[in-house]
Amino acid sequence: FLATIALNHRDAGVVSACVLALGAYEQEQLKNRLASQIDDLLNLTATHPDAGVHGALEWLLRERLGQGKQMKNKLTSLVAKSREPGQQWQVTPGPTTWMVSPGPVRLNAANFVLPSATNTLITNGILPKCDEVSIPRGFAIGMYLVSKAEYQRFRKVLPPGNELGLPDSPVRGIGFVDALNYCRWLSEQEGIPESQMAVPTNINDKDSTITMPDDFLKRTGYRLPTDWEFEYARRGGTNSCFHWGTRGEFHNRFNPFAREAGLPLSARGRHLPNDVGMFDLNGTSTWQWSLTVGGGPGKTTLSQHIVDDEFYQFSGLEGGYTIYDKIMIRGIGSDVFPDLVSSSMRGLFSHSLLRDPSRQFFSLRIARTLPAGPHGTASRQ
Repeated sequence: FLATIALNHRDAGVVSACVLALGAYEQEQLKNRLASQIDDLLNLTATHPDAGVHGALEWLLRERLGQGKQMKNKLTSLVAKSREPGQQWQVTPGPTTWMVSPGPVRLNAANFVLPSATNTLITNGILPKCDEVSIPRGFAIGMYLVSKAEYQRFRKVLPPGNELGLPDSPVRGIGFVDALNYCRWLSEQEGIPESQMAVPTNINDKDSTITMPDDFLKRTGYRLPTDWEFEYARRGGTNSCFHWGTRGEFHNRFNPFAREAGLPLSARGRHLPNDVGMFDLNGTSTWQWSLTVGGGPGKTTLSQHIVDDEFYQFSGLEGGYTIYDKIMIRGIGSDVFPDLVSSSMRGLFSHSLLRDPSRQFFSLRIARTLPAGPHGTASRQ
C-alpha cells in the first residue's frame, strides 16, 4: 500500500514519507513484498524532480532492498542527462549526486529555532542574529560526503585516520588546504576553463595567505560550500532546531554517532536523508570544512540582512585566508549533547593546525555555483 502511494502520489512530501516508512519494515519481508515493484522504484528515482524523494529512494533501494549495484547503474545512466527545469537534483560523473538550488535563496533567519546552549560553538556565539540571509546565486551541494575511494583518485595514500572502514566510508584527516586542492583537482579533471576555476592552483600548507579569485562564488568550478549554503542544506526548508523537528533524541535515525560510538566504520548514506535528500549531515563523526571564516567585517556587527557573497567569507579585506583564520565547520554529532546536531551548529577550527590530533575528524563535502541561466546545471556547459 505504501509503495503504491509512493509511486502515484503527486505530493513530494507524502511520497518521501511513504518511501522512508517502507524502510522500517523487516528487510526480507520488504524485499519479498516489493520484488515486483523494484523497476518502478528505480525509474521513479530517475524521474521524480524532488531532491528529498530522490534521496529517500536512493536510501531505500540501496540500504533496505539490496539494490546498491542497480542503483549505481541507474545513476551512471543519468550522468549525461541535462537537468530538467524544476528538478532539484542532478548526477555528474562519479557518479556524484547533487542537491540543486537554482537560487537566489532567501532564508528567513528570524524564525530559526536555535539550540538552548548558546556557547561559542553555536550560531550566535559566532554570528550576529539577523532577520534575513540572502545567497545571491544558484548552487549545488553534494548529497554525500567525499568517500575514501573518491579521494584516492586524487591522492593514493590516505591521511592517518582512514585505517578502518570501507572504501565508501567518508575520507578522514582532511585539512582545509587538502580540501581546496581536491576541489581544484576535480575541476581540472573535468576540463573546466581557468576562468571558471573557483580555487587557485598550487595551494601549499605553508602559505601564509591563500588568495581566492575575486569572483570565486560566481565561478562554476568545484569548491567547498559556504557556511550559509550548509545551513540551507542542513535545514531542508525547516525552521526547527533539528531538521526532523524539535526532539533531539531522534537524531540516531539520521546520524551514525549513537549507533556506532563514533567509529569510522559506516559507509556513506546508511542513515536517513533529510527533506532535501542530504545524507550524513552530522558527518559520520566528522567535521566538514566550509569556505567561511568566523569573525571579520561581515560578521562582527549586528545586521538585519546578511548577504552570503565573496566579501562575507573572509576575516578582512585581503580576499583570501590567512594562517590566523578560524574556519567555520559543520558536522560532528554527539550522543550525549543533542544540541550538537542542531541545524545551526557551527564549530571553529584553525586551518593552520595541521598536526592537531583533531584533524583525523575532518572530512569534506563539495559544492558548485550554478551557471547563469533559466535553471542552471551542476555540470559544466
